Amino acid sequence: MAFGIRYAVSAVLRCFVLLKKGDFWGLLSLNKLFSEKYMIAREDAVRVGLATGGFGAIYNLVTSLAERYMDRQALNGKQHFVGGLLGGLTMLFLEKDSRRTLSLQVLGRVLECVYNALKSRGWWHFWGSNWNHGDTLLFCLASAQIMYAYVMRPETLDDSYYKFIVKSGPIDEVVLQQVRNNNRGRPLDVNRIVEYVTRRNPNADRAGLASEVLEKLTVIPCSVLHPHNESCVMNALEVLRLSFKKILPIYATLTFVPLLLLKFGSFIKHPLARIWTATLSTIQSSLFLGTFVMVYMSVVCLQRKVVSEDFRFTYWLSGFIASLSLLIEKKSRRSELALYALPRGIDSLYMLLLDRKWMASLPQGELILFCISMGSIMYFYDNESHTMSPFLKNILDWVIGRRHQKSVPKEREQDKEHLKK
Repeated sequence: MAFGIRYAVSAVLRCFVLLKKGDFWGLLSLNKLFSEKYMIAREDAVRVGLATGGFGAIYNLVTSLAERYMDRQALNGKQHFVGGLLGGLTMLFLEKDSRRTLSLQVLGRVLECVYNALKSRGWWHFWGSNWNHGDTLLFCLASAQIMYAYVMRPETLDDSYYKFIVKSGPIDEVVLQQVRNNNRGRPLDVNRIVEYVTRRNPNADRAGLASEVLEKLTVIPCSVLHPHNESCVMNALEVLRLSFKKILPIYATLTFVPLLLLKFGSFIKHPLARIWTATLSTIQSSLFLGTFVMVYMSVVCLQRKVVSEDFRFTYWLSGFIASLSLLIEKKSRRSELALYALPRGIDSLYMLLLDRKWMASLPQGELILFCISMGSIMYFYDNESHTMSPFLKNILDWVIGRRHQKSVPKEREQDKEHLKK
C-alpha cells in the first residue's frame, strides 16, 4: 500500500509537470507519464499492472451485467467467453514487442484445456485407435518446424525464444549464419569461420582451413561445427553433458519454486519425499533436453558423413528424430510440452508461409489471437476448471479477484480421474 501511495503521488506530480509545460497529449503517453526518467516505478511494471487489473475489471463487469440482466441458462457460459474476449483488449497496454510471445503462451494454455476436455470425454483418439503416443508425435512435428527455423529461418521465431535455443545449443551463431549462406548459395565469410575455429581450437591449421573453405564447400563440415573435438561421437557425449549442465538449474527452478509456493503444506508434511520426487523430476527433464540436443547434433553430423551436400530438409528431419527423446519424460509431462511447442511451431510455419506470400497478413493478429484465447480460457475457468493446470487456475484466481469455488459437477468427477491417467 505504501508503494502504491508513493507511485500515485508521483503520477499526480508528473501530471502537473506535463500540464505546466502545455503537453496535454503527454497525459495519454505511458512513456512520458511513467518513464523511469520521471518516476521510481518502471514503465513495464505499470503496463503489466494496467493490463492485469484492467482485464479483471472488464471480465467481472461483463459477466456480472450479463448474469444480472439475462437468463443464465440461455447464456450457457457465453458470458465468460465474451468477458475474456473483451478483457483481452487490455493487451494494448503492453509493449508491442511482447504481445506476440504472450499470445503464443496463452494459446498454448488454451490448447491444453481443449486437449484435456476432449480427453475427459473420451473423444481424443489417434485416428480412432488407442495409441498412446499422439502427444509425442505432436511434439515431434512442432519441434521439427522449430528446429528447421532455428537453423534456416530464425526470423520466423520469437527473438527471445531463438536466443534461448542458441544459448542452450552447441552451435555458435557464427556457424549457423554460414550454414544459411551455404544453403542459399551465398559466399561464405572465410575470416569469421577461421576466427571461430581457431578460437575453439588454437591448434587448427588456419591456412589449410581457409583454402578448404575457399574451395566452395557444398556443406559446412564437422571440423567447423565442432572444431574443438575431432570425434563426432565424443562431441555428442560432450554436448549431452554440457546441455544437461546448462538446463539443470532452469528445470530445478521450475520444479522447486512451484512446490514451495503452491504445495507448501504438503512439503511441510512430507519434506524428504517431496524433495526426492522433485529432484528425480528435475534430473529426468534435464536428461530429456540434453538428449534432445545430443541427438539433433548427431543426426546433423551423420548427414555430413553420408552425403557430401547440404539439404535444408536435414534440419527438419533432425528435429523430428531428436524429439523422440520426449519419451524419456514422464507421460503426464509429454502433452504439456507438446502443447508448449505447438503454438511456436504453428507461428513459425505461418510466418514462413506469409513471407512466401502463401498466406495473408492479418492486422493486429496478435491482439485478435490473444482476445480469442483469453475468451476460451475464461470459459474453461468458470465451466470446466478441471481441464486447467493448478498453476494457471491460481493465477486467474488472483487476476479475477476471487477464489475459485465452483465445484466440479458430479458427472465430471470421473473426468478428473481420467485426466490423471
